[in-house]
Amino acid sequence: MRMSPGAWGSMEARIMTMPSERTRAVVETRRFLEKLAAGRMARESPERLQSYASSLLCHYPNDSDMHLTASFLPAWWSPPEEPQT
Repeated sequence: MRMSPGAWGSMEARIMTMPSERTRAVVETRRFLEKLAAGRMARESPERLQSYASSLLCHYPNDSDMHLTASFLPAWWSPPEEPQT
């Protein structure tokens, strides 16, 4: 299912991510980073690490998701900062 470009204000049209997929992506990304930081993935090939990272990003929250979340939970989240040019 694709959203129309104007369906969510400034959000671009993209494949819809289910809430369970987004939650799983955040949890699995944290686990991935914990293993990476602890050196438990040192034997993995760069190609395999890149492939796994890409699969996690498929449903990882983007800036639009973070802006939306921050608007509903300002005590927990703040909007992402704009990239420096």
